[in-house]
Amino acid sequence: MTVQTLAENIFVVIWENIRDKYLTMEMGNYDNFSFNEHSIITPTLVIVGITIGIIVGGLFVLRDKRILGSFVRALLMDQCYTPETAKTLAELGFENNYFVRMHLKKGRILGRVVHCAEAETFEAEVAAKKEAYEKENEGKENVPPFVSAPFQGEQGKLHYYIPKEESYEADTRFEKKGTSIGAYIALVIGSLVIMGLLIYLFPDAIQLMDNAINLIKG
Repeated sequence: MTVQTLAENIFVVIWENIRDKYLTMEMGNYDNFSFNEHSIITPTLVIVGITIGIIVGGLFVLRDKRILGSFVRALLMDQCYTPETAKTLAELGFENNYFVRMHLKKGRILGRVVHCAEAETFEAEVAAKKEAYEKENEGKENVPPFVSAPFQGEQGKLHYYIPKEESYEADTRFEKKGTSIGAYIALVIGSLVIMGLLIYLFPDAIQLMDNAINLIKG
């Protein structure tokens, strides 16, 4: 027996053990429903999948509102509302925060509310150069399109701010209230309890539906 075959056999044994103990429902005999091995497992997988999605989603919300939200709240607290009042990561105390630096660089989540003064200046200059280039070559043939290199500023020297008119949206979106570790633990426990109840009560729900159909049929 090869190592690969042995590994496959171990995986099969583990899967069958998990399937029989945790994923297989004990269904009764119904007049209007029939279940095979796969259809019995499927509802459990759906319930487990939704529960995992809720728990993982809650973790992302916790990260966004506590870690990324702390950066947003620091900008608002220091009244960084314009390019002139914008501050660097070091000035805000986030020069070593990996998550904040990563999300500012990729433009995800934080990029929707946090503005970079240098990036906006660069974009304005590019727009002016493009307009001048197109005006200069207007009416000419075989003119290549205007191409500009992307903005590449040194993150530690960039200045960030949130426009005053967007501050309420930013404050609301990244509000810290309700995002404590305790609240997340309660979410996890509650989700697992509900998952267990749904799995446990699913056969009874099918029985009620089966009885209802029989009553309708007379």
